[in-house]
Amino acid sequence: MKDTVYVLQNASSSPLKETISYFSSILTILVSIVAIITFRRGIRIYNKQRNFDRLQNLSKLFQRFTEDDDFMAVFTKCDEAYPGYEVEKIKDIEEIPVQTKLKYTALLEDVALHAKHNEVDRQYAVHLFQWHFYYLYNNTAIANAFWGSLGGLPDGKSWGMQMDFAKSCNPVS
Repeated sequence: MKDTVYVLQNASSSPLKETISYFSSILTILVSIVAIITFRRGIRIYNKQRNFDRLQNLSKLFQRFTEDDDFMAVFTKCDEAYPGYEVEKIKDIEEIPVQTKLKYTALLEDVALHAKHNEVDRQYAVHLFQWHFYYLYNNTAIANAFWGSLGGLPDGKSWGMQMDFAKSCNPVS
């Protein structure tokens, strides 16, 4: 074996050196191709996991909404008031306790925060929560009734992320 290595290292024959150089180049190319394929596969697996995590985050947010009877009551009252805007339905919205309204808006703030920071898929979040945001920000009659006991419609400073998110939530247009 040592003789073979010695012969290869000291070979004066140009074709042998060219052959070794050729196979060395091919080996380098093959290793590079395998590295690129492995890298791309790793990126794909990471992206799939990231998308799965984002869907789980959205599922947890929606689960918080569905499991809280107060949240369902707020949404139901808003939904019943739309589109007729009957006085008694609007009054029901005005009479929702302030603490419940604050908890409800805190959940919507979580949705907006998660969407802004890509912790949930924005398109799916809009699909699941578009009516919630529409009622509180884009529907004047319901928004006035809801925010009345909270000091009026919010400005861009206090609930700014929700208001930005609500711009993409207009299911009736």
